[in-house]
Amino acid sequence: MSEINYIFDHQPDIEYQDIAKVTPIKYKTYNYRFVILVLCSLCSIMGIMMATCFLSLQTLLVDLYGENLSFVNFSSVLVFNLAYFPSVILGSFIVGKFGLRIAFLFASGLIMIGLWIRVLSNIDFLYILLGQSLGGLAMSIFSTNLGKISTTWFAASERPLATTVMTQLNNLGLACGFFLPKFFISDSAIAEKAVEEINQMMISMAIGGSVIFILVLALFKERPETPPSHAAESVQMNFKESFESMWKNKNFLVMLLGTAILFGSFLNFISIVEPLIKPFTLSNDEIGASCTIGVVCGIIPSLLIGNLVNKRKMFKLCLVFVSSISLLILCVLILIADSLNVLAIKGLIIGYIAMMVPVLPLSYGILAEVAFPVPEYISCGLYFLINQAIGVALPLLICSVITEQTLRECDIAISIIISVQAAGILLVMISKEELRRDQYEKQKMIDQMSVYDRPSPSTANSLTL
Repeated sequence: MSEINYIFDHQPDIEYQDIAKVTPIKYKTYNYRFVILVLCSLCSIMGIMMATCFLSLQTLLVDLYGENLSFVNFSSVLVFNLAYFPSVILGSFIVGKFGLRIAFLFASGLIMIGLWIRVLSNIDFLYILLGQSLGGLAMSIFSTNLGKISTTWFAASERPLATTVMTQLNNLGLACGFFLPKFFISDSAIAEKAVEEINQMMISMAIGGSVIFILVLALFKERPETPPSHAAESVQMNFKESFESMWKNKNFLVMLLGTAILFGSFLNFISIVEPLIKPFTLSNDEIGASCTIGVVCGIIPSLLIGNLVNKRKMFKLCLVFVSSISLLILCVLILIADSLNVLAIKGLIIGYIAMMVPVLPLSYGILAEVAFPVPEYISCGLYFLINQAIGVALPLLICSVITEQTLRECDIAISIIISVQAAGILLVMISKEELRRDQYEKQKMIDQMSVYDRPSPSTANSLTL
């Protein structure tokens, strides 16, 4: 009897990462994986800060530049999302053809150039549009390859938690994007001084982007010398084969659409939070602070859920749970809107964002599992393509609804978000949780395990369940 069969017969609930503790495997992890994790996170943090630093400044930009709200929102926020469409295809080509190192150098370089172009916004507002466009072209390369980074550098037992940690570090960029303007821009500043303060903020960000590009150039490696898992060395499909496989996989398409709708509705809320919540008598500072606190608080459920998924692989259940809780929070927000209770409204904003933060890492994980052996950067790239389309179309619709920014208009806008999110939850619920990558890992471990005599009791007892 082989050792692997003996272990499964006597301890059927054991995980394959526990088997690896007492069986000879040729895979290895390196401490350098944490350097790669930090580099990837820094790139994404700067990109997300670039995308979100204007979210709490929408009405101020309207006053300073004399443009209407829809154009300001499009130029400073939505164009970043719109640039994802060509970027996903471009990024998938670069990663597939040249690898992760070249892709991250290209993307961090675009971010740096876009940040410096925005510095010229004191001359013309259109420089913000141009800079944000370049940032959007780069950002999908960071966002869609977190799963590939986890697979390339981390062991199978570490992947879900590694992906969760990277996405939560990225959420620091979202929090900083909301909070950064408070360090530079005063509410009482006159127009000329406000433009100068915004310019100082953008110069600081451009310097930070330049430092990150230099770090990527100096430290980013393509892959470890020895792969960390079976999936890391598996031969995955090319671009054409991947799309053929995904198109035939109806369950993946349902899961893809559901998860993309969920995160797209969250992106929509973030994109228009300032004009959406302003009628509830909250100031720009209060809105920005509430969003920042919500993102930071979201790290806690994300890490707890990441640890649970790491052990139990309950992607779907966790995804439905956090999305449903956040949906209920939006419903309560409508119910208490007329009371104008500032403290309660801030608490609901914080709660909604905190519960939606785990949606991204959970979506990464379950889509990589359901689509396998499609490469992560392709399945996640398609995911981002759809949720960014929702994140562009829905804010444009809602901006056309809240023209007067009355409470009734805001209630209608929030009702639209609730309807869209409910549709996403329903699609996730009816899809199947097929953990193909996890099954592949276990099967390969069984296939490659050497045959031994029955292990000694001391060996069997050394396993940790």
